[in-house]
Amino acid sequence: MPRISPIFRLAIGLILLTVSLLLVGDLLGLTPDQTRAELKARKVIAEALAVQVSTDVSEQRVEVVAETLQALQERNDDVLSVGLRRGDGRLVAMAGEHVEHWDPSVGKRSTASQVRVPIHGEDGPWGVVEVAFEPLDSLWVALLKGQSIATIILFVALSGFG
Repeated sequence: MPRISPIFRLAIGLILLTVSLLLVGDLLGLTPDQTRAELKARKVIAEALAVQVSTDVSEQRVEVVAETLQALQERNDDVLSVGLRRGDGRLVAMAGEHVEHWDPSVGKRSTASQVRVPIHGEDGPWGVVEVAFEPLDSLWVALLKGQSIATIILFVALSGFG
């Protein structure tokens, strides 16, 4: 059986200790979370849009709503489509290929790529604003883009061993 040198064992031990410290730091929330920041930004976009649309709907300006939806969709690369749906399910205004991008099987809850925000008119609930976003990157894509804690761990492990 080949004997492992003490230098190699020491290097592996130090790398494992460093990687474990990085993982604990991530677990404690000390590292920035790109996914959480992206989800928060999507929520802010959808809620701001809903406030604007709600104001326009209460003032009976549906043509302005269509322009607002179009402007949002054109100016934000992550927004695939936007739709304004009445309470009865009828699509009143849309920007982009909303019928193609919106999956109604998700139901009434929002997901990472489909955000629904209810809007209210003067008489109460009026409908919902639906925003379809690009799907978030998977762990492997984030790793390749260098946007993951796994990228930092891999770098520290390889460079620390070297």
